[in-house]
Amino acid sequence: MLNRKCSRLIAACAFAVAPFVSSAASAAALDGSGDIVCAATHVVACLEDGFCLQGQARTFDLPDLVVLDSKNKVVRSTHESGHNAASHVKNMEHNGEHLVLQGVENSRGWDIAINSTTGRMSASGVGDDVSFLIHGTCTAL
Repeated sequence: MLNRKCSRLIAACAFAVAPFVSSAASAAALDGSGDIVCAATHVVACLEDGFCLQGQARTFDLPDLVVLDSKNKVVRSTHESGHNAASHVKNMEHNGEHLVLQGVENSRGWDIAINSTTGRMSASGVGDDVSFLIHGTCTAL
């Protein structure tokens, strides 16, 4: 039963929204005024029945790195398979110490919150069958 749930979770992840994340923080330009790269360091994926699995982005066929093109309001990623993806940012707001991005991809909602002082990032992708919580770091390009 556990193997079946793991297989179902990993299969569902293949259709997920782009992940997020990066390296060390650069406080300048983490406010959305310039391009940002983020790297995922830890991912938790949960099925609708409450079964959850932890791993790296590649465990769930999510990209290790994403780039925010601030001018065009697009998040771009490249998967290990060579598949390139782009998702339009529907809402981008700098509020207090956080840059918050929101969008929709593959019938799932996603959001990213980047601490503009530390570069720490939390992101989520939510849908009917599987949801992701992603932690990582970001830096200005």
